[in-house]
Amino acid sequence: MAARVASDGLRRLNRATSDLSEARAAFERIAANGHRASKVADSVRSMVAKTERADAPLDLDELIRETVALMRDDLVAAGTVVQLELAARFPVISAHRGQLQQVILNVVTILNVVTNVGPLQVRTQPPQRPHAPSRHL
Repeated sequence: MAARVASDGLRRLNRATSDLSEARAAFERIAANGHRASKVADSVRSMVAKTERADAPLDLDELIRETVALMRDDLVAAGTVVQLELAARFPVISAHRGQLQQVILNVVTILNVVTNVGPLQVRTQPPQRPHAPSRHL
């Protein structure tokens, strides 16, 4: 993905009349994708390591935004439009960032392949009532 964006940025710079703002935007996407990829790699390392689970407070809506941004180039190449309808005040959850991000990646990829009709809508909604401790699954 980064190689494709870098190639696009270089192509824009090599034009007879370069549009520096377009090239700058391409390289900014490379940097952002690199930072997100680094976070994913860190999460994978922590999953593989023989340590305790890395559950931590997590903003689910932010993770969805980051994951969709990470997939942006592939989604655009597939002609997929993603519409995010994220809750304004979704409660912070405790989860393993890398594992949850992998779930989001898998779900978006599967829905894109299976449905591939119209825009892909991703929506979050806060729970209607607080979760009470339960002994049932």
